[in-house]
Amino acid sequence: MINNINYGIECWYRNTCRGKSDNCRKSCIYYKKMNFLLGNCGVSDVSPYLIDLVPKKNEIDKYKEWSKIKNNILDFVKNGNNLFISSEYHRVGKTTMSVKLMYKYFDELPIGDSIVPKGYFINVPEFLLKLRSFDYWNTDEFREINELIKNTDIVIWDNITGIKLNIKDKEHLLSFIDCRIQKVKTNIFNGKLDDKLEDILGKEITQKLYCGRHIHLTGISR
Repeated sequence: MINNINYGIECWYRNTCRGKSDNCRKSCIYYKKMNFLLGNCGVSDVSPYLIDLVPKKNEIDKYKEWSKIKNNILDFVKNGNNLFISSEYHRVGKTTMSVKLMYKYFDELPIGDSIVPKGYFINVPEFLLKLRSFDYWNTDEFREINELIKNTDIVIWDNITGIKLNIKDKEHLLSFIDCRIQKVKTNIFNGKLDDKLEDILGKEITQKLYCGRHIHLTGISR
């Protein structure tokens, strides 16, 4: 999260705020809302993801599809829709696109509907490696993340194809994802598409990736 903000002209939320508040000051309720939601979403520093994305010529249609989802994000999440953003290469903007959707959702939420965390970002390889330790399951960190996975409106499963899953990994990840799908809560998956995707994730989890919308980016690394 961004800390030690200078309010007023240097406020990081100012460009998105669009004049919701007449007075840009420390007590601004819109800033407090975003500060709380972003501070509890699992992204340590959201600023790198606020940059504008410029699509390459062969990606324009994909970006239009993504923009349509972003511009209707409240309905997308209300309906518990899911999205898989994939690519042939690394570093083409999948994570940034995912975080921007969550950021847009936070921005659109009414003030009174923002008193609890509403979205969470999970680096899947890092999370699964922690879960391989039995002791981790008894930590406060895991209990908190487990509740966020079950209850937040959006979960970003970042780089979900970035680690080859063992049997236990598959069981754990499938359980988390199934729980959210059964509760009609939005999942945003992203990862590099591989011909051996089922070998990496297993058949059941691979099927979950395609249970909603799919945007595949064909551009090369930026």
